[in-house]
Amino acid sequence: MSETRQHIARNITRLRLAADMTQKDLAEKLDYSDKAVSKWERAESTPDIDTLTRLADLFGVTLDSLVRDPNADAVPVTLEVPPIAPPIPPEEDGLAQKHRDINHGIITLISVLAVWFIAGLIYVLFLSIAPALPHYWLAFVYAVPVSALLWLIFNAVWFVPRRGFLISSVLLWSILATIFFHLLCYGVCLWPLWLLGVPLQAAILLWSHLLFPKR
Repeated sequence: MSETRQHIARNITRLRLAADMTQKDLAEKLDYSDKAVSKWERAESTPDIDTLTRLADLFGVTLDSLVRDPNADAVPVTLEVPPIAPPIPPEEDGLAQKHRDINHGIITLISVLAVWFIAGLIYVLFLSIAPALPHYWLAFVYAVPVSALLWLIFNAVWFVPRRGFLISSVLLWSILATIFFHLLCYGVCLWPLWLLGVPLQAAILLWSHLLFPKR
C-alpha cells in the first residue's frame, strides 16, 4: 500500500507539472485545498477513488496508469489535457473589480441619501401640518446614526473590513449625540453620557484588532 501511495504521489506531480499547473490550480479544479494536493504529492495521504477518477479524467489518462509505477514503461506518456480556459488578463479583471466597487459605492450612497430624504420629508410634513410642534428638526439628527448603520452594513458586505472601525466609531458617537440632543431639547443636560463613549470606543478598537489582525 505504501508503494502504491508513492506511485500515486509521483504520478500526480508528474502530470500536474506536464499540464503546467500549480498545486493551487489543481486544488481549485478538484474543490480541494492546495495543502491536500501537497500531501498527496508528498505521499502523506492518498486521494479517494472518486478523486482518483476525476484526476485521471482531468489529465486524460487511465486510472490504472495513475496508480502504477510511472517508470515501469519506457514509452513516454503523451497527455491529452482538456482545454483550460485562458486566464482573465489582470487589467480586465482589475477593471471589472473597479466597476463593481463603483456600483457598490453608488448603491451605498443612494441608500444613505434615501435616509436623508425621509428625514427631510418628515421635517417638511411636520412643518406644514403641525408647525407648533417643537423639535421636529431632530429628524435630521436621527438620520446621522441611521446613515452610519447603513454604511457599516454595506461596508461589511462589499468594502474594506478595516474601515468598519471608523464607521463603528461614527455610529457610536452619533448615537450618543442623538440621545444627548434629544434630552437637551426637553431640558435634560445629561453630559455624563459622553463618558460612556470612552470605554465603548476602546471596545471597538479592541474588536477591530480581534477580527482583523495585522499579518
